[in-house]
Amino acid sequence: MSLNEDMCASVRASMSDHGVSMSAVARHLDRSVNYVSGRLTGKHALSMDIIEGAAAVAHVGEVAFLAEVTRRMFGSTSV
Repeated sequence: MSLNEDMCASVRASMSDHGVSMSAVARHLDRSVNYVSGRLTGKHALSMDIIEGAAAVAHVGEVAFLAEVTRRMFGSTSV
């Protein structure tokens, strides 16, 4: 799996844990669901706006959300 695919899978899992849907992120970003889906499925490179939007919808700080995603990628709580 590529780094982008790993990151996408971790972002999707974190979103799921927080009850955040792709459509909610799309609404928050004023983007189409296809835009968000394309980035979260690895069809296109993941961009920071998706992470920022997911964090905002989850009511979690951006850095905290990114740290959660990173821990999930590495399977560790020490990251």
